[in-house]
Amino acid sequence: MLDWLTNQVKDYFKFTPLIRVFSNPGMKERHWNQVSEYTHFPVNPDQNLYIRKLVEIDEIFDKIPELDLISENAEKEFGIEKIIRKMEDDWAPVEVELKKWRDTGTFIVAGASID
Repeated sequence: MLDWLTNQVKDYFKFTPLIRVFSNPGMKERHWNQVSEYTHFPVNPDQNLYIRKLVEIDEIFDKIPELDLISENAEKEFGIEKIIRKMEDDWAPVEVELKKWRDTGTFIVAGASID
């Protein structure tokens, strides 16, 4: 029984890199297109995608480093997008008043500074 369980766990760990890549919430359509192009297998996140089907792809485990890179990039982009959305929300209520600067034809920001 212990040998069986040990084998099951080993099999599971073999698939964790694929699970990590294909369950990344930051993956957008462009990333899925990169995965499809790289694996030569159409990957559509809107349809059921089973690890069993991915394993049928020749040499999928050899492609994990590149798939990981695509997933990592998607995760970084997702993080940046979240930060940008937060900045936009933080700055949305801020009003800026511009005043003419002397007779130069340029403007300056008027009002108190925000610390």
